[in-house]
Amino acid sequence: MAESVEALIGCVAGAVLISETERMAREAGFADIVTKAKSAYIDGMLDWQDPLYQKIMGHLPAGVKPSDYATSLDMTGPKGRESLPVSRSSRSGCCCG
Repeated sequence: MAESVEALIGCVAGAVLISETERMAREAGFADIVTKAKSAYIDGMLDWQDPLYQKIMGHLPAGVKPSDYATSLDMTGPKGRESLPVSRSSRSGCCCG
């Protein structure tokens, strides 16, 4: 998938680990970062009949679903005096956005 232009455009090939996303947020000045994986968003894509999503499904082992590898990620943490939400999408332990 990493070489797939479709996957890159669909934000799969460019996914990073959740820990990497947290590190980038800390480097940007966020602190006390809280993450919440939202796998239901990825599971809901099953009904979309999206060609890229279906192609990805075809490459997964039997009995495995994309949300076993990818998730949508909500991340919040204060920066300075404000708490700013950061929303990312992610691969099981991976994140893109």
